[in-house]
Amino acid sequence: MEKFGQKLRKLRKEKNLTLRELGNKLNLSFSLLAMYERGERTPSLDKLLLIADFFNVSTDYLLDHSPLEDLNRKLGIIPYLDNNNFNGDDNSIICEEKLINYYSRNSINQKYFYLKVEKDDMVNSRIHPGDLVLIRRQKHLKDGAVGVAIYKDELYIRRVYKNDNLYILQADNPDYTPLFASQKELDIIGQIIMVIFKVN
Repeated sequence: MEKFGQKLRKLRKEKNLTLRELGNKLNLSFSLLAMYERGERTPSLDKLLLIADFFNVSTDYLLDHSPLEDLNRKLGIIPYLDNNNFNGDDNSIICEEKLINYYSRNSINQKYFYLKVEKDDMVNSRIHPGDLVLIRRQKHLKDGAVGVAIYKDELYIRRVYKNDNLYILQADNPDYTPLFASQKELDIIGQIIMVIFKVN
């Protein structure tokens, strides 16, 4: 099984890039990339996503489909929200009391968190009940991006579109009708950037 550093070296050589050239393209230092390839350092989540995007590969490929526990160990503990515990009265799903699977307050990654999928409204995007989605916190989404939002005290995973001041939450399952919300009614939490599939 190839390790991250070996895969990075392989991908770099396939593009005929030196470490310095790759560093210039990614805005990362030569020494940091060299340590990655030698297995002396593990990339942070931001840098892992940057590398995956540049080489057009998945983070799963770079990490050899690591299970959640190993992924957390590699990237630092990322909070995980159990949707069953969500209450719209909290006003925000980022309350620390709702985040589980972290070691200490200082270890919480403020930019990313996991969410367990409970509904089947995005099955045509291969997001199924029981899967875990990795969410990057952000208030603005590109049109059609799959995001997480709160509408009328309920949590939704939907494609988000904006038409003037009206938001449309579009499911990828034809059994669900679109939801229409004003800017005041909708609280956008973030964008889904990775799905960890449940194996039956």
